[in-house]
Amino acid sequence: MIIIIRVDYDQMDKASKGFAKESENVKRTIDNLKGIIETLQDGDWIGEGADAFYREMESLVMPALKRLMDAMAMAGRVTVEIKGIFKETEEDTSGVFSQLLASIGDAGAADFRRAGAIAMGEIGGRGAAAGGVGGGGAGGGGGGSEGESPASGGGGGGSGGGAGGG
Repeated sequence: MIIIIRVDYDQMDKASKGFAKESENVKRTIDNLKGIIETLQDGDWIGEGADAFYREMESLVMPALKRLMDAMAMAGRVTVEIKGIFKETEEDTSGVFSQLLASIGDAGAADFRRAGAIAMGEIGGRGAAAGGVGGGGAGGGGGGSEGESPASGGGGGGSGGGAGGG
């Protein structure tokens, strides 16, 4: 089984900036709430309900908002780190393949690229399956090559058939 992972670096940048922006939005919300709560605590709201509200805001709501702010900021940083890891891995892998292709020469490199393209489904490996062995019949069999290049080999001939090329 082949696992293919694709990374869109522009989308990674957008996601990172989005997380950072939301972290800042949550920080502004926290600051606004603190100001409102301070105003209320200065005498604008008193009583048992007010005391319960202040306790809950201090013990539950504000810590949860702080965790949300921190998580958003961390998600932005981690997204940048992930992008860097993928970019570094891509460059390292590219270097390995460049060295490999340089070591096998131009003809070998072309074969290697073609094999990679077939493996990735870019070329529909139709060669041997389309007309490699067999032939026979009135016109003989086809060759054993891909659709975009001339047939290699040739078919058997005439009415008796024979082994195809390829």
